[in-house]
Amino acid sequence: MKKLTISAFAAGVSIGIAGIAFLKTGNPWVFPIGLYMVCFFGLHLYTGRVCYAKLTDAPDLLWMLIMNFIGAGLLGILCHFVYPELAQKAVELTAAKINQDAWVFPRAFLCNVMIFVAVHSWKNIPSPNNIIGLIFATAIFVMCGFEHCVANAFYFGCAFNHNIEMLWYLPACALGNTIGGLAAHKTAQCVGWR
Repeated sequence: MKKLTISAFAAGVSIGIAGIAFLKTGNPWVFPIGLYMVCFFGLHLYTGRVCYAKLTDAPDLLWMLIMNFIGAGLLGILCHFVYPELAQKAVELTAAKINQDAWVFPRAFLCNVMIFVAVHSWKNIPSPNNIIGLIFATAIFVMCGFEHCVANAFYFGCAFNHNIEMLWYLPACALGNTIGGLAAHKTAQCVGWR
């Protein structure tokens, strides 16, 4: 449990670092560094691991998600004070997300379809070509405005505006990520994709 706790916390921080890079540049092509760190170091990121989950994995997955949220959220709060200019961007970004809240589930579903493509590419395509799938799939979900629950924990932490809507927004996003990832994996199995 200690290894899972540390690994999941570090995965949340990794996604938070990608969030900082994205807020600083506005460039979706910098965001894949977060998932690259997760895959390279074998960290426990909920959105990647849930794609391959079984029902018996539920307790570990829930703990993983909580630790991902804590790692990303704490880095976001730190970022709020260290980079005030990014905090303002995070406030605008989270406000836009909340204003489109009716669409959080389908956007989260589609996000984890792309996360599955990224992680499955990393796991199943020989190196160095595996990184191409990871980079493209991750950048595409950012470009499309799809919702990643751990990245959103970072953005809400960075905004630090105590927006009460995040209390339902993050779980709704996590549910969409869960179902999207599981559906993508099941579809890949049905069509025989490695």
